[in-house]
Amino acid sequence: INDQIEKDASRVAAKSIIKADEMSRMERVKKTKERAKEMLEEYKDDLSIPLYEESKKQIDNATSDEVLNEKTSRRIVKKQ
Repeated sequence: INDQIEKDASRVAAKSIIKADEMSRMERVKKTKERAKEMLEEYKDDLSIPLYEESKKQIDNATSDEVLNEKTSRRIVKKQ
């Protein structure tokens, strides 16, 4: 029974860490995109309308990996 409890607890802990990390990551992506749009707005008068509109679209469509500049996948390794 103790082995099963350890396995279950380990699984639950790992899932909760992954979920919390993803929530934190998504909040960071949201704030980063908001700030990028604010910065773009500051230069709006210096940009052509098509360039400004396309830039807004690129910000909106950027993936979380692009926004956070992450190229590697994340994983949790069980502590030995």
